[in-house]
Amino acid sequence: DTSSLIAFDISCNDVSYRAAYDIAVALSRSNNLQKVVLGGNDLQTSGIIKIAKLLQNTSTLKVFDISRNHISAEAAQHIATALTNKLKLEELYLHGNDLQTEGVIKIIEVLQNATALKVVDISTNNVIIGFNAVNKIASILLNNSQLDMQELYLKGNILEAREIISIMKMLLDASSLQVLDISNCINISKGACTIEHPSFKRYKLKRLCLGGNNLQDNVIEIAKQLKDTSGLTVFDISNNNVGVMAVDDIAAILSLNTKLERLYLGGNNFITVRLIKALHTLSTLKTFDISNSWISDDAIK
Repeated sequence: DTSSLIAFDISCNDVSYRAAYDIAVALSRSNNLQKVVLGGNDLQTSGIIKIAKLLQNTSTLKVFDISRNHISAEAAQHIATALTNKLKLEELYLHGNDLQTEGVIKIIEVLQNATALKVVDISTNNVIIGFNAVNKIASILLNNSQLDMQELYLKGNILEAREIISIMKMLLDASSLQVLDISNCINISKGACTIEHPSFKRYKLKRLCLGGNNLQDNVIEIAKQLKDTSGLTVFDISNNNVGVMAVDDIAAILSLNTKLERLYLGGNNFITVRLIKALHTLSTLKTFDISNSWISDDAIK
């Protein structure tokens, strides 16, 4: 009898698609199912479709994790249907699948009325986030006055620098956002980009991860828009091939964000005395990474 089941977690157990129907039946019998964590298995597309179909009438769901299950875009419509009118949904984890652009957009479109939603992770899904996808993600998840989004993970997909800039421009009304991760994207940089008018001073942003994107001097433009942000605890711009032209703007960020705990600057070329001096105010710093970086002689001293 699973009628009183509240949470179901079988993550990282190498469960195959053959078990999907039995799992779906057990979950569908619950009267108060709030948490379903199936990540890190081998349920595949066919298994997730079976589970999604039997979860359509579950109105109490708060956490849904089907990450890393070898799910293709074929399952997207079924997942979207299952999530329609899930007004209590708070956390959605889809990362590490192959839902692709069309699949992810289908799912995101049904989330605009999920007023309790706080965390969405669509990382590593072979999503080509072009201008239309950026608009869709931003309008539904970030600039939707009905939502209180706190964490958004887009890392490991396919973006260009201009798409990152577009996302950050559209964050103007996302005053509740605390974590934004757009790290390790592919084919990211095609020339310099500029941010026209955004202001981050209203943000509750605590973690900003942009590492592994080859942003180069685009980091200067991003850094300038962070001049009024003082609550960062994690700042990652590692492996972006950033040069010394950016050092003043980055140093200014460090001087303002005195509660930084983790700072990742490795894989760049701007470690100078100016930057090292800015570290003096960071009394809470626990992790400092400047590996694989060019470091000036005076900074070494």
